[in-house]
Amino acid sequence: MNAKIILDRFEELKSERCGYESDWRSIRKYIRPDVADFSPAALGQPAVADRSAIMDGTAEDAAQELASGLSSYLTNPSDRWLSLVLSGQAEVEDPAVLAALEFSADAIYAQYAMEEAGFCAAMDECYLDIVSFGTGIISQIWDWNNRMSRFKSHSLASCWLDESQHGRVDTVYRLIARSVRQVQQMFDVLPPKLAALAGKEKPGHLLVLLNAVEPRTDKIVSGAPGNKPVCSFWVSIDTGEMVKESGYDFLPYHVARWRKLPDEVYGRGPGHKCLPDVKMLNSLERLLVKGTSRLVSPAMVVDDDAFLMPLNLEPDAVNYKQGPGEMPHALRFEGNLPFGEEKAGQKREFIRRCFHNDWLKMEKKNVEMTAYEVQDRREEKLRMLAPNMGRLQSELLGPLVSVTYSYLSRAGLIPPIIFPMINRKRVEVEYDSPASRAQIGLKVLSLDRFMQRLVPLGQVAGPQVLTGTINIERYIQALARYQGVPRTILNTPDEIQAAKEQNQRQQVVQQASQLAPVAQSIKTLSEAKDMSWLPL
Repeated sequence: MNAKIILDRFEELKSERCGYESDWRSIRKYIRPDVADFSPAALGQPAVADRSAIMDGTAEDAAQELASGLSSYLTNPSDRWLSLVLSGQAEVEDPAVLAALEFSADAIYAQYAMEEAGFCAAMDECYLDIVSFGTGIISQIWDWNNRMSRFKSHSLASCWLDESQHGRVDTVYRLIARSVRQVQQMFDVLPPKLAALAGKEKPGHLLVLLNAVEPRTDKIVSGAPGNKPVCSFWVSIDTGEMVKESGYDFLPYHVARWRKLPDEVYGRGPGHKCLPDVKMLNSLERLLVKGTSRLVSPAMVVDDDAFLMPLNLEPDAVNYKQGPGEMPHALRFEGNLPFGEEKAGQKREFIRRCFHNDWLKMEKKNVEMTAYEVQDRREEKLRMLAPNMGRLQSELLGPLVSVTYSYLSRAGLIPPIIFPMINRKRVEVEYDSPASRAQIGLKVLSLDRFMQRLVPLGQVAGPQVLTGTINIERYIQALARYQGVPRTILNTPDEIQAAKEQNQRQQVVQQASQLAPVAQSIKTLSEAKDMSWLPL
């Protein structure tokens, strides 16, 4: 594939993205000012924060709080938020398979816990983009030298996307600006025009490169260089030359959308929903600042032959008017500041609700609530976010864990014994994060209520009603699974059966030991010669 085809495809993707950029520029202006600009002149350039238009920081703070909440409830770095299970497997069966799955899940989580991997920082930036712009992009590249994944978040301003027929993002075009020295370090050999340009410019001069990653349409030839399922092309925007062609076994980008409409490629987040209110709040704050300034330091009226128009209403201004000689006095301000403050407060509350801050700070609203009530209400709020959480799991966390599992398997960092033991069942991801447990909280609540209703029946009809109806071992295993209890502490069915047999043997021995004195007494009585003392 030549560079012209890549550049023509890039122009198509740029045209398709134009309809979203107007809202993105406004969101950057008022909510996320520290990301790269979406203007054509700034494409590929480093981000420069611009907060000059922000008069109220509620939206920026609310977005940060929601992103922190997602990080805490979905990918908490202090808790392993994932497990591996076999498809269709409800109970723990083979201890060896269980050990292999647990070891593999620990190995995956260890990849994310490495500081040098950059996972936590990349996910935090990605969550901020998701809640602000509705779309977040993170890359995962395997470092074979250090045998670890490296993660990095990428600005939406520098990326153009396309979907497959199944609605999954499989094409990412990314524009970057690198210095001449960095470009020379990235590539062993530069094409002629780019090499000549790099030789003329200073080492700090920025060169713009386009990285196009998409599914390979050509037939994959085993052993051919660059022939991977996912192809990667580097093209110089300055010279229009192909710099490098390579490939990946898996798509190195994970793209997540908060929500999206049918046939849309880019997502929509809470920032889109509250954008009109954010603009209104900033306008109100600007008016309130002016009104407060006029009250604190009002304009002055000074006598003169006539007013010199126009009137100056700025703080500390002086206006001259015609009239009798009077001492200078303040120009009366007729504004209604309390009404403006009330409207601004309503906008702030709505913006925080749009960013779901109400469930993040729910426990602070009612000091009389018990811990269980707070937990129940928070889980209820999390269940209301189930569609958004489900999309993040399917588009971000699921592919991320799947690619990590594949890389670790190829690198020999997870036990290969797992493959012949799973009997052709798929290894699937089961999320153990607080958000995932909240989604299945209703199941735990149903189990608890069911048992609470059965206890009175057992007291009336006898315990045999419960033991003959309910399998206590399965109930305990289901409850442990729903509440995220480590499966390694639960006994397998064989271990449970062995424990039952051991208990039965102990009961027989105990009963025998209790009957031994009675048997001995009967034997003694039967051997006695004088039986006259026995009652007839």
